[in-house]
Amino acid sequence: MHWIDPQCLPPTQGTVTQFVMNRHGELDGLLLATAPGKTTLVHFPPHMGGEVEGAIKVGDAIAVHGVTTRRRGARRRLRQLAARDVCVCHLGRLPTDAVPGP
Repeated sequence: MHWIDPQCLPPTQGTVTQFVMNRHGELDGLLLATAPGKTTLVHFPPHMGGEVEGAIKVGDAIAVHGVTTRRRGARRRLRQLAARDVCVCHLGRLPTDAVPGP
Protein backbone atom coordinates (compact mmCIF):
# COMPACT_ATOMS: atom_id res chain seq x y z
CA MET A 1 0.00 0.00 0.00
CA HIS A 2 1.29 3.44 -0.89
CA TRP A 3 1.26 6.35 1.51
CA ILE A 4 -0.06 8.82 -1.09
CA ASP A 5 -3.85 9.33 -1.11
CA PRO A 6 -4.65 9.38 -4.84
CA GLN A 7 -7.67 11.63 -4.32
CA CYS A 8 -5.41 14.49 -3.18
CA LEU A 9 -3.53 14.39 -6.49
CA PRO A 10 -4.86 16.51 -9.37
CA PRO A 11 -6.72 14.50 -12.03
CA THR A 12 -5.55 14.35 -15.63
CA GLN A 13 -8.45 13.73 -18.02
CA GLY A 14 -8.42 12.68 -21.62
CA THR A 15 -9.13 9.99 -24.19
CA VAL A 16 -7.16 6.74 -24.45
CA THR A 17 -5.41 6.54 -27.84
CA GLN A 18 -3.10 3.53 -27.38
CA PHE A 19 -1.92 0.96 -24.85
CA VAL A 20 1.79 0.53 -24.03
CA MET A 21 3.59 -2.71 -23.15
CA ASN A 22 6.94 -3.17 -21.47
CA ARG A 23 9.74 -5.29 -22.91
CA HIS A 24 8.27 -8.39 -21.24
CA GLY A 25 4.98 -8.00 -23.10
CA GLU A 26 3.07 -6.81 -20.00
CA LEU A 27 0.63 -3.93 -20.25
CA ASP A 28 2.06 -1.11 -18.13
CA GLY A 29 0.83 2.12 -19.65
CA LEU A 30 -1.31 4.02 -22.10
CA LEU A 31 -1.26 7.19 -24.16
CA LEU A 32 -3.86 9.75 -23.15
CA ALA A 33 -4.89 12.61 -25.48
CA THR A 34 -5.48 15.46 -23.03
CA ALA A 35 -5.94 18.32 -25.54
CA PRO A 36 -5.49 18.83 -29.29
CA GLY A 37 -1.84 18.04 -29.97
CA LYS A 38 -1.10 17.14 -26.32
CA THR A 39 -0.46 13.57 -25.19
CA THR A 40 0.38 12.18 -21.76
CA LEU A 41 2.16 8.87 -21.24
CA VAL A 42 0.48 7.22 -18.24
CA HIS A 43 2.46 4.48 -16.47
CA PHE A 44 0.98 1.94 -14.06
CA PRO A 45 2.46 -1.22 -12.55
CA PRO A 46 2.20 -4.37 -14.68
CA HIS A 47 0.09 -6.09 -11.99
CA MET A 48 -2.68 -3.57 -12.80
CA GLY A 49 -2.51 -4.36 -16.53
CA GLY A 50 -5.20 -7.05 -16.60
CA GLU A 51 -7.75 -4.92 -14.75
CA VAL A 52 -6.99 -1.86 -16.86
CA GLU A 53 -7.17 -3.82 -20.11
CA GLY A 54 -10.48 -5.39 -19.11
CA ALA A 55 -12.10 -2.06 -18.21
CA ILE A 56 -10.61 0.45 -20.65
CA LYS A 57 -10.78 0.49 -24.44
CA VAL A 58 -9.12 2.82 -26.95
CA GLY A 59 -11.41 5.83 -27.27
CA ASP A 60 -12.62 5.76 -23.65
CA ALA A 61 -12.63 8.99 -21.64
CA ILE A 62 -10.74 8.48 -18.38
CA ALA A 63 -9.36 10.46 -15.45
CA VAL A 64 -6.04 9.52 -13.86
CA HIS A 65 -4.73 10.61 -10.47
CA GLY A 66 -0.96 10.34 -10.47
CA VAL A 67 2.43 11.89 -9.95
CA THR A 68 4.18 13.72 -12.78
CA THR A 69 7.77 12.66 -13.35
CA ARG A 70 10.56 15.16 -12.63
CA ARG A 71 12.35 14.77 -15.95
CA ARG A 72 12.39 18.09 -17.81
CA GLY A 73 13.98 19.62 -20.85
CA ALA A 74 14.27 18.80 -24.52
CA ARG A 75 14.65 15.05 -23.96
CA ARG A 76 11.12 14.86 -22.60
CA ARG A 77 8.76 14.74 -25.57
CA LEU A 78 5.68 13.56 -23.68
CA ARG A 79 4.33 14.51 -20.29
CA GLN A 80 4.72 11.40 -18.12
CA LEU A 81 2.46 10.43 -15.26
CA ALA A 82 2.84 7.59 -12.74
CA ALA A 83 -0.76 6.50 -12.15
CA ARG A 84 -2.05 5.84 -8.64
CA ASP A 85 -5.76 5.72 -9.45
CA VAL A 86 -7.69 5.37 -12.72
CA CYS A 87 -11.33 6.30 -13.22
CA VAL A 88 -13.23 5.33 -16.37
CA CYS A 89 -15.83 8.03 -16.73
CA HIS A 90 -18.72 5.69 -17.67
CA LEU A 91 -17.77 2.86 -15.26
CA GLY A 92 -16.49 4.57 -12.14
CA ARG A 93 -13.21 4.00 -10.37
CA LEU A 94 -10.82 1.12 -11.02
CA PRO A 95 -8.71 -0.27 -8.16
CA THR A 96 -5.82 1.90 -7.04
CA ASP A 97 -2.25 0.69 -7.23
CA ALA A 98 -2.09 -1.79 -4.39
CA VAL A 99 0.65 -4.35 -3.98
CA PRO A 100 -0.70 -7.73 -5.14
CA GLY A 101 -1.27 -10.37 -2.48
CA PRO A 102 0.55 -13.70 -2.28
